[in-house]
Amino acid sequence: GACQLALVLQAAHLAYPNRAIQLVDVVLPQALVIAKNTSRTVQVIFSPEAQPNGTETTALEVISFLADQPSDTLQTHASGRLAFATIAPAAPLDLAALQARCPIAVDLAALAAQVVAQNTYFGPSFRWLDAVWRGETEVLGRLVRPDAIGTLDGYQLHPGVLDACWQLVNALH
Repeated sequence: GACQLALVLQAAHLAYPNRAIQLVDVVLPQALVIAKNTSRTVQVIFSPEAQPNGTETTALEVISFLADQPSDTLQTHASGRLAFATIAPAAPLDLAALQARCPIAVDLAALAAQVVAQNTYFGPSFRWLDAVWRGETEVLGRLVRPDAIGTLDGYQLHPGVLDACWQLVNALH
């Protein structure tokens, strides 16, 4: 899912430069799996739509198909909408207060074992978590870009960052 979302964000950045984008009602119905010795054409489709309240949104879809069998192998990997938002300055984050609310250090090896138990395996470019702390209802993580990633150029948001955030959810359980 993280790769599909990163793809959508990059495509939206190219299609709608200088616009603040919000992903809305995104569904990931099928993993994007490319079997060994095959290739798939992957396409992001944006379809502008008018909302009854006058706001502007755009339907989004990520699809793929085998190049030699497009109609027989069509798969949908993501659907949802782009909303165009006004960026408001974020309130300053009180990191000391957040750290005080998340005092329990989480064992990264145990957290990784939880992920593996879900039949998910992260290669070297998806290992961003450096430290994790949890509180009663929230979690704090320190992310460090892995050595396997030389640059973040070309990404609005690297899929490894998204996956690391999803891994943090496991720390609450």
